[in-house]
Amino acid sequence: MNSFLALSLGLCLSLGLTWLFARKCARWLDDSWWSREFGIQVWLTVIWSVLGVILPMRNGFANFSHGLIPVGLSPSPRPRLRELAAAWRPGPLEVFGWVWLAGMAAVLLWRVAGMLLLWLRVWRKSRPVSARVRQALENAWRTLEGGILGGKTLEKDLPDVRVLPGLPGPMSIVLWPKCLLLDREDYDDEALDAILRHELVHACGQNVAAHRFFWLLLGAIFWFVPTVWLFTREARLREEYTCDRDANAFSNREELRAYARAITALAAPRRREAFGTANMACGKAMLRCRVEALFREEAPSPWGRRTLRALLALVLILLLTLLPFFLFSGPARFDVNEGNILNFAGWDVFDLSNGMNPDSLPAVEGEGVLLYRMETRTPPYGAAALYNEMGDLYLSFPDDPAAAYAACARLTERLTALLGEPVARRDITVIHARDVDLRAMLELPSDAPAPRRETLATWRGTTDDGTATITIARIDGENGAVVALV
Repeated sequence: MNSFLALSLGLCLSLGLTWLFARKCARWLDDSWWSREFGIQVWLTVIWSVLGVILPMRNGFANFSHGLIPVGLSPSPRPRLRELAAAWRPGPLEVFGWVWLAGMAAVLLWRVAGMLLLWLRVWRKSRPVSARVRQALENAWRTLEGGILGGKTLEKDLPDVRVLPGLPGPMSIVLWPKCLLLDREDYDDEALDAILRHELVHACGQNVAAHRFFWLLLGAIFWFVPTVWLFTREARLREEYTCDRDANAFSNREELRAYARAITALAAPRRREAFGTANMACGKAMLRCRVEALFREEAPSPWGRRTLRALLALVLILLLTLLPFFLFSGPARFDVNEGNILNFAGWDVFDLSNGMNPDSLPAVEGEGVLLYRMETRTPPYGAAALYNEMGDLYLSFPDDPAAAYAACARLTERLTALLGEPVARRDITVIHARDVDLRAMLELPSDAPAPRRETLATWRGTTDDGTATITIARIDGENGAVVALV
């Protein structure tokens, strides 16, 4: 989950900067360009998040989280032994994972339920339109046919149009199955033509449905990121600008005025849209922006300057899209203490590296040394360092053997309380660490005598695969000692 947390924090910053950039530089390029840019950014973010972070995380294949700034929460793994797991409590990271899943399911359910309820209402209460409206729809289609509708044909792709009393205004269902809905039929010809052209662009325009689907995924996956909702709201506004522009791609000045009169007559208090729909009626603030965008005349600009602006904007957007994946990483330290150290026994480096910063598990340098140090805020039991070797934990006391003996006694007392009296001790072959690794833990030179190994106590427990043991061992060097949990 730490990879996902780091990605979410980066995404919060990235989308916020994109929103600010689009607001401050809105007149650099036309609204269609901004709509395409928003769509590209959402597509790339969702696809890369799912393939690069979420699926590996859920399948257990995730590895270190690489980024410049360590953030996140230390994991609290569930102990391998069932007897120890009975006393385990999930940490903040595990709780966040469950809350995230619940929130994502709730958002998806809320969106899909709203769509289904609308379709149920359409099925029960709507009625077909008159021949006049049907003819006006065909005329509007012929006006837009070609580039605006992406090569769709009247015979195959003309959507259904129905009357549904009680709607706040005309609307379209842009996801499948597509449909145009009118609150009434007695619009004059001018208003009816404007309504149908606008809603046809929503329902049949290029990539509108695909963009809405990816907005759904973005909002569901990152439901707790505030700038996601700000960004999708801005993208929705840009979609309206683009639809107004495309619906009037072949209109003259007088026809633009007629279109503006039509949408002004539909002004209504802002209401929440059902998922997958587009309401033509809007509030006063949005209406003013739409009319201004409709009549905005772009100042003449040399082709080279506009191309340079587009390239600069595209490069900036791509950088903002990549920013969340490389700015933040998982935490650079584990939170291991006397109360939870047993939770980490049996979890090797490949398990613990999931979502962590590489600095949290640095490889110990030395010729022939194959050992990883677990960086912690304060190593438990007063140890100088905590090491992990194939899932076995080693507490190093290079200058204080007395503290090592005290740690052995306290660990023995705790394991006895959790697992009962120890069974017969296993021999020293249970200690997998090699002499070269033990010398590195004790900070001894490579030619120092081999440290002396001794197993102190062994307990037996059960796992999902059968039975397993956990052993406390002590390794004594010249001036220090190592306590092993194997």
